Amino acid sequence: MQTKVGVGGSMNIQESDEFKTSKFFCKTDFDMKEIKQEEAGYLPLPKFYVFKSRDERERILYRNFVQVGQDVKAMIADISNKKNAK
Repeated sequence: MQTKVGVGGSMNIQESDEFKTSKFFCKTDFDMKEIKQEEAGYLPLPKFYVFKSRDERERILYRNFVQVGQDVKAMIADISNKKNAK
């Protein structure tokens, strides 16, 4: 759909119906079917932890911190391997 403009190509995007749902007043064209397919693969995230003690909290959070670091390194290695394979 082509955006309607006024005289000399001007437009008041703050009053245009096309832009009313946009916080940043920009036109978007989302493929909602593709977005729904992507969202179907999302894993549920925990809402919060209930820690029995401060020590348990520190151990769990540190373990998560280390895991995130390992995951990032694995992703970087995977990307590097794919680039080198080309």
